[in-house]
Amino acid sequence: MDPKAEVFNFFKFISRGSIIDLAIGTVIGGAFSNVVTTSVKDIMSPLLDLVTTKSLETGFFTLRKGPNAPYETKEDAQKDGAVVMGFGAFLQATINFLIQGFFVYLLAKSISAAKSLPNKLGK
Repeated sequence: MDPKAEVFNFFKFISRGSIIDLAIGTVIGGAFSNVVTTSVKDIMSPLLDLVTTKSLETGFFTLRKGPNAPYETKEDAQKDGAVVMGFGAFLQATINFLIQGFFVYLLAKSISAAKSLPNKLGK
């Protein structure tokens, strides 16, 4: 195995368009994920908190109470030995997923329309 040949083949591999596109997409996707997460946490959740009077992020159900029930927080319930199911963080993650999925759908639809545009203009 020739080290120079391996380095050359590696650079040849990473310089292909699809690999660079994948890297760019990953970086942009990570940044977009942060924007969506922040918008859900800092904009949408407070609006939902106004309606529900409790923070979405800290929402939980007590499935089995401990000796010192009722509880103000999920952590208090867990310290008391209660069995709790935290639904708030799950709901937040689900909202993030749906928003990101919708924008990916719109992006894919836009790219598909842009690719078919030359055919439409040529006719």
